[in-house]
Amino acid sequence: MASPNFSRYGWALAPITGALGFAVLGLSGVAWTQALVITFIVAIQVAAGSILWSLIRGGKSNHLEKLGMGLALGPVISLATGLAVQLFGRGTWGWLIAPLLVFTLGLYLRLRRRKTNTAGSPAVLKFDLASLWAFILTIVLGSASLLPNIASYPLNIIGIANKYHADIFFFEALSTSISKFGPFNSIFTPGSEIRYHWLVYAWSGQVTAAADASPFVVLTRVVPLIAILASCFIAIVWVRRLTKVVWAPSLAVLLLITGGYVGATYGVVFNFDSPSLAMTAAWILAFGFALVILLDLLAQSRSQRIALLIMIAILSAALAGGKISSGIEALAAVFFTTAVGLVLRKEWGKRAALAAGSSFIGFLLSYVIFVAGSADPGQLHFGEFWNRASSVQGLNPIPGNLGIALGTAILLLAMSFRWAGLIWLFGQRQTRTDPSVIFGFGLAITGVLAILILSSGLNETWFALAASAPLAAISAAGVAEMTRSILPVANRTTKLTIAICVLAAFALFVLVSRLWATGPSGGNDWVPTLRWLGPIAALVGAVVVALVLAVFLRHHTRKLRVWFGLILLICVFIAVPSRLLGVGMGSVADQPGLRDDAFGPIVPFVVTRDQNEVQEWSTDHSEAASWLRTNAGDADVLATNITFGSFIPAITRMQTLASAVNYQAMYGPANMIQPLVSREGQSWDFIDSPNKLTVQPLCDANVKWVWVDPMRSQRRDWLPFATIVFENPSVTILKINQSTCT
Repeated sequence: MASPNFSRYGWALAPITGALGFAVLGLSGVAWTQALVITFIVAIQVAAGSILWSLIRGGKSNHLEKLGMGLALGPVISLATGLAVQLFGRGTWGWLIAPLLVFTLGLYLRLRRRKTNTAGSPAVLKFDLASLWAFILTIVLGSASLLPNIASYPLNIIGIANKYHADIFFFEALSTSISKFGPFNSIFTPGSEIRYHWLVYAWSGQVTAAADASPFVVLTRVVPLIAILASCFIAIVWVRRLTKVVWAPSLAVLLLITGGYVGATYGVVFNFDSPSLAMTAAWILAFGFALVILLDLLAQSRSQRIALLIMIAILSAALAGGKISSGIEALAAVFFTTAVGLVLRKEWGKRAALAAGSSFIGFLLSYVIFVAGSADPGQLHFGEFWNRASSVQGLNPIPGNLGIALGTAILLLAMSFRWAGLIWLFGQRQTRTDPSVIFGFGLAITGVLAILILSSGLNETWFALAASAPLAAISAAGVAEMTRSILPVANRTTKLTIAICVLAAFALFVLVSRLWATGPSGGNDWVPTLRWLGPIAALVGAVVVALVLAVFLRHHTRKLRVWFGLILLICVFIAVPSRLLGVGMGSVADQPGLRDDAFGPIVPFVVTRDQNEVQEWSTDHSEAASWLRTNAGDADVLATNITFGSFIPAITRMQTLASAVNYQAMYGPANMIQPLVSREGQSWDFIDSPNKLTVQPLCDANVKWVWVDPMRSQRRDWLPFATIVFENPSVTILKINQSTCT
């Protein structure tokens, strides 16, 4: 029976999504007035993105597609015009230009009643019951998935909050840096810059500045929610292009939100400790979907194709500047798609080549302008056995290089469960050359090669994680098509078979979790561990259960085909709850008793005066930061003796003489490392020993204020060189007496 058409109610999706965003902000500690302003600003950007996509598609997109692509494209185009205005020193209002241009263009075309040539175009993909259920599932699970993030990052500090990830302070400070001081000036030290994939944080900073939002609001609330909604909405529409199986879109949503690696961690697509990973998941889905639309030979006029190529270039640039690993994944996959299309002489091969060219141009420009030139790009090493991801995860079954090689294979197996549906699509003659399938294989191959070739312990896994967002949609469609093929009748036997697969998958997930909890493998001298066995046990279990079911389905003559298909189905189902792996069971990484021959020596990139990162954020810190934000000028520079980590610039939003030395040294230009280290010493020297010699470097650098952590210095009096203007048990704020400067 055909799925009911709910397209006439599609207009309600955007208001529901906006209301959800407003509610999430208000209920998570954001002032309701501020929540309303932020929601309004984001809604303008999303509306612009939706209208732009609708114009490109010539009206051939349903409401959910327009909303999903609008959530992805709107921030990107607003960010682009905002950065352009900042480069000319014209303030932070530039994000408005993109929406105004799009609204004007849309109104002009509407008034002119300009008709896009749609001869031969397919009908609009309807918003049906399957899409509606997946939309509801996204709203419910997406909101629920934010709860741990909200708990970890409270906005109203009462007492002490110690759950903040150290990198979040860096990301928040970076957001402020770009919005307040421009893309080529660093908040951490004057006259330097950060060469980093920071476009997601630039957008966060723009929205924060436009809404005058409190610190961490946009970064820990808005970015994660947009990432989830955009990714899931695009995935739903993409799945509906590939299959008509009713539950397939919901499976894609589950794989995105609750899915993970089977028997390994760091496989969560929406990793909110890394907002760039979460946001670029939406961007790479938008990139892949735009590519698929471009390669649909019946779907566009010449002007639409040109517009799609421009969008692909813009999204490629956003990916390169948002998360370089995601940008490389997308670029490699589109080149792979092009190569296959040209070799097989597919009609869409030339279009794919144009897409590859536009992607390369966007990627290259973004990389050169924003990313290239850091002192330590990526901390990735080629072809080394030390610091492998499998070692960090504790998946090596035995010590030594052989164990590392085997552990790497086990890690790849753990990653592949979520992708398993892709194999079925490739195995079918009618789908193996579909652009979605080829693009998916390009993503998977690139992610696998990164694990095999690179080593840093963690960063090499981000490639496969970036691939997992589009592959969740493609894989869900694959296993759905598999069930339609081998279980074609929706009778009691079919439903029972799928139910057994679900139960078996859950039981195998529990088994994998117990094996994982035994601790890291690879040479633990004290306790025998079986963590490495988890992915293997899951695969063996899937094979056995599928075999039993294949024998049970006696009416089917192609037993091997059924067996193989059910193995893939169970593998994908095991991946669904795998986000929960390790919850409450301890950490991953090197633990006591684990032999360290798989890890290289830890050598700091730069030797810093300060070796202690702030571990606790208290109300004292918030009060001091609020006082500075109220009383300090925008051009004033702040010195501090908290120079390891980004805590001070993140909460004060002031440029520091030296802070986040461990970040700035790596991601800044190499020629600024020595001045940075010198400035750190100057900050500490004045705080510990104020005199004419130590105050002068601060005066020369326009330092007006000094933040002192009394636990790091014995000094309590800085007269006559500085006066205490604010003090509480945790913070002392000094104002430099300019009369002592020469």
